Amino acid sequence: FLFFIKNNFFPIRIICNSYCFRKEIGKFGKENLGLKRQQQFKKIEIFQFFEKKESLERFYSICSNILYILNLFKIKTRIIKINDFELNQNSFLSFDFEVWDTYENMWLEISSLSLCLNKPFYFFLKK
Repeated sequence: FLFFIKNNFFPIRIICNSYCFRKEIGKFGKENLGLKRQQQFKKIEIFQFFEKKESLERFYSICSNILYILNLFKIKTRIIKINDFELNQNSFLSFDFEVWDTYENMWLEISSLSLCLNKPFYFFLKK
């Protein structure tokens, strides 16, 4: 539907609750790449739509906001850039935000951020 929206309507921000279910059954798949995975969980989805020329700048601005909040709480944080081969077909660029859990002695993913673009238009940014 965004293809039909004129630029003067941007930015558009949508927030919603999302119930998520993973396909893994039993122990297999619960812990991948050092991360604990839940089979069922709730999350808040935040979608923001901007003009294409602003998208990359807005993406990094949101990333900075996430880091700022985590740093306020003095939480040990790391950002993982998702490998191009692991990106879903809609994402141009994705980061996972992980925090260190001293009780479990491992990194836990708490958030992810994806930039979804018209990929053919932005192919030159990857180079």
